[in-house]
Amino acid sequence: MLYLGWTPETFYLAGILTDDELVARFHGREISKDDCLEVYWDLDRDGFRFDGNPRDVQIGIAPGGPQQPWQVWAWGSMQQRPEDVQVAGRAVGGRYLFELGIPMRLLPGLAVGTPVAFSVAYHDRDRDGEEGKLHWSIDTASHPGQIFFGHLALEGPSP
Repeated sequence: MLYLGWTPETFYLAGILTDDELVARFHGREISKDDCLEVYWDLDRDGFRFDGNPRDVQIGIAPGGPQQPWQVWAWGSMQQRPEDVQVAGRAVGGRYLFELGIPMRLLPGLAVGTPVAFSVAYHDRDRDGEEGKLHWSIDTASHPGQIFFGHLALEGPSP
């Protein structure tokens, strides 16, 4: 389950992840090798590429393990833990409740009424080495080297 919201300063995601077995061995840029939620924006809608384009943004969050803080990492042009991105979460049984706040300045081109390409994916790894990745709205077959996502458009307040 995933909820999206925004203010002029921040884009928000909140949700519930269900995972039968938390695996959190890696840190930093390698969090995507374990249980990790990845969020993608193709802000210029020309196809997401892993080439450092600042309008192709990928941010991942991962539970840090029992009594550990959640981890966050930005790939692409940032290649770091983005300091202003806020993440919080907690485990409740086999579910992980989380909130993520991303400053709008890290998402150039995201504005009311302007559609952008957007997707989320969850990488699931189990201790026995089995793994899988669940993607929402992703097309990798149409154009080699580019990934196309579904569209997201921010709406302003209701009249």
